[in-house]
Amino acid sequence: MTDVTTADSLNLLASLWPIFLGFVGLVIVLAKMHSSIEVLREKVRTLFDLYNEWMSKQSKDDKD
Repeated sequence: MTDVTTADSLNLLASLWPIFLGFVGLVIVLAKMHSSIEVLREKVRTLFDLYNEWMSKQSKDDKD
């Protein structure tokens, strides 16, 4: 009886390992994407801050 259960478990594991591997790969890819998106968000924020600072200096120079 134990041999049948072990065989069934091995068959189940053999049939489901691609799904588990795909899920782990998906989690890794999504984590890397999240990190990249956060870096890009910071870069865009810095770019807008610099642009706004430059525009405020331009408007002050125009008034003087």
